[in-house]
Amino acid sequence: MIVAVTGLSTGSEIAAGIAVLKALRLSNVERLIGLAASAFEVGSYQEDLLDAAYLVPPIQEQGPFLDRLAQIKAEAGLDAVIPALDNDVRRMCAMAAELDDLGIRALLPGERVLADLREGRFPAAADGDRKNPEGRLRGSLPALVKSPVQSVSEQRNVLEDEFSVCVLADRHHHAAAVATIKKLLTSKGGSTWMALSVDGGELAETAAALVADSGWTGPLTLDFIRNEKGAPFLTALHPRFADWINFPAAEGLNLPGILLDILGGRDTAPPQAPPAGRLFVRTAIDIVTDMHRFGTLSLTGEIRYDNRK
Repeated sequence: MIVAVTGLSTGSEIAAGIAVLKALRLSNVERLIGLAASAFEVGSYQEDLLDAAYLVPPIQEQGPFLDRLAQIKAEAGLDAVIPALDNDVRRMCAMAAELDDLGIRALLPGERVLADLREGRFPAAADGDRKNPEGRLRGSLPALVKSPVQSVSEQRNVLEDEFSVCVLADRHHHAAAVATIKKLLTSKGGSTWMALSVDGGELAETAAALVADSGWTGPLTLDFIRNEKGAPFLTALHPRFADWINFPAAEGLNLPGILLDILGGRDTAPPQAPPAGRLFVRTAIDIVTDMHRFGTLSLTGEIRYDNRK
């Protein structure tokens, strides 16, 4: 399968596309294509991850964006696309029918479901009801989304641990795989730089219940904190893979790889969660390459690498 991924920015704030590419490189993917809005998306030059990189129009320009995808499909072949930025998911949901007409597969939530979760309208089963007034998250889902914690560092007196859960829901809204980490070091913007694999427990169960109860399809990342009493609260929700998703992939739980299996109609064995206590450390890397590659991408809109056929 030939797969394109968006979100190739790197820096102190890591776009999830790089992590998705690293995970997919561990799968049996045929070719990987990076889609960049600018030649300054420096992930475009990671030839160890990419077979080619293409400049695309801004995704909000739906017509030109789709025309560019059609051109890439005609030139290089393109079977599937994975949006790795929140806005890209939202925009692709709106063009799901057109992507299907082009023969480009994607695992996306419905527009209504996406809008509901973005606005904090959670299904009763995931947020508590009359029989379970406390809810799986003790009634905290809408409150924390509408009035999120602004800065964990400013809330150390009430906040203890930070966790992140990434769940992948299939077309039947079943949690095909769930991975959970405890964040040990993050940037100011929330990018994960050090983390520990943990037993997801209640948080993983909540994520699985949320995708089932809401009718979600595709990846979904939820960030939580636990207060000093151990009560979990949701601080962020992203309709995409996490920026650390290559971590469980390296340990045998490859959620992007499972997504390709779903798109390809292949049965997957029940995945095993990585063992608890594994450490993830992100480091910055330097790329030294020929200047002509920047010029080539800027002027022609594409770079093709020859290290893989």
